[in-house]
Amino acid sequence: MRGVEEYRAGGRSARRPSLRSARCLAGRAILLILVGSSPIVAQEEATTRLSVEDAVGRAFRTNPTVRRAVNELDRNPADRRLALFTQVLPNVTGNIFSTGYEGNISSFGRDDFGNPTRLDNAAWEYFSNTNQVLRVDWNIQGASLFNAYRQQQATAQTRRAAVTTAEWTLDGEVRTNYYDAVEQLALLEVEEALVAGREVDLESAERRFGIGQASRVDVLNARVQLGQQRIAVRGARSTYEQALLTLRTSIGDQNMGEVRVGSSDLPVFDPSTLDADQLIRRAWTVNPQLVERGVAVDGARLGVRRAAESWWPDLGFSYTLGRSNQVPDFDALFDLSHQSEELISTFQIQVTLPYLTNFFQDRADEAEAQVLLANAEEDQREQLLEIEQTIRSELINLRNQWESLEFAEESEEIAREATELARQEYQIGTRTFEDLQDVVDQEAEAVRTTIQARFAFIDALLLLEGAVGTRVRPAGFAGGSD
Repeated sequence: MRGVEEYRAGGRSARRPSLRSARCLAGRAILLILVGSSPIVAQEEATTRLSVEDAVGRAFRTNPTVRRAVNELDRNPADRRLALFTQVLPNVTGNIFSTGYEGNISSFGRDDFGNPTRLDNAAWEYFSNTNQVLRVDWNIQGASLFNAYRQQQATAQTRRAAVTTAEWTLDGEVRTNYYDAVEQLALLEVEEALVAGREVDLESAERRFGIGQASRVDVLNARVQLGQQRIAVRGARSTYEQALLTLRTSIGDQNMGEVRVGSSDLPVFDPSTLDADQLIRRAWTVNPQLVERGVAVDGARLGVRRAAESWWPDLGFSYTLGRSNQVPDFDALFDLSHQSEELISTFQIQVTLPYLTNFFQDRADEAEAQVLLANAEEDQREQLLEIEQTIRSELINLRNQWESLEFAEESEEIAREATELARQEYQIGTRTFEDLQDVVDQEAEAVRTTIQARFAFIDALLLLEGAVGTRVRPAGFAGGSD
């Protein structure tokens, strides 16, 4: 395996390719994935090739979890109107038109002395009526009008915060799944490249066997190595396809068809400039979970104010305007005339001191509201502590992954050089075939370790950004710093 140094085009440095890069198959494979021209995953026209930003944007539109949260926003206009016209503005009720016909008969009456007596000439009496009523009521108790409107606003803000949290959570999930697919594709490229390398070694063993410089055992071992590597390719391809399925599911678009990851710069950088305290301060204002906790605390404070309304006098206004007409027989049935003597108009202002009405229940409600507020503040404080711990922990992990990546790249460079020398020694007969395969395996493992270290860094970065609530990477990378 030679030329593996080229794959750092997506990393933090680029090195000069070796003169014998035709044999540097693993390195060439990594280069191919980073520039998006891999022959292993040549796609048909029906496939969808996505960049990481494309995947996130599509997921925001199609993922069921986000769509459910967004659908909840449709309730806000109706709830706003409900709060406005039932709790803030005067309540208007009316009976636009009501008409009826009824009859009754009484078989008993009273005589001149007030004693009940049976009526011999009892007969049915019939009446008709028509009514129209308009009533306006308005009750105010303390700041109830303002609190009712603020309650609706708090509910709407809670739903908007839930959408932000759902989108940010999905953002991290899709990015993680996307880069996992890119990692599995890189590892698949390495295994494919090793197949070609094993074929080169088999040709070399057969050529040396033909001229008497190697034994038949070398040829057989080369064929075994080739077969085993082809099995490894099948396993790597299966893992890659599984990663694509996971990515497709997290995006949530069943009409997307077959998914393939596209080329993009990997967000790998020196994290030494990141400061934990600055990240924590940023998280206080932008982390979606903290925003949700803040909204919950505001809602609990509003609950305390609403519970305190019971201490205020209840001021009620009422005005009624109506018309009622009831006469014998059918004369009032469907009567649309408006006679001045039929009009009814009343006005009432009432002040109630409800201190002793449901006194103990009101005090229990007040105590409950105070406890809910205290618990909401503790939940917020607990969330702050957890996020602070997560940020500090993930920043430590990110720096550790960066150092591991540096060591892995250094080891890979050494392994590449060792493989070059081992192949030359095998060609001149100073190294056995088994020794050569051991060196090749070491380089392959070094390449895999570098790939895994690079994507372990990306995973740590995504966890850190998830805790902060925004991008912390330098500008210039996909989804760079806000």
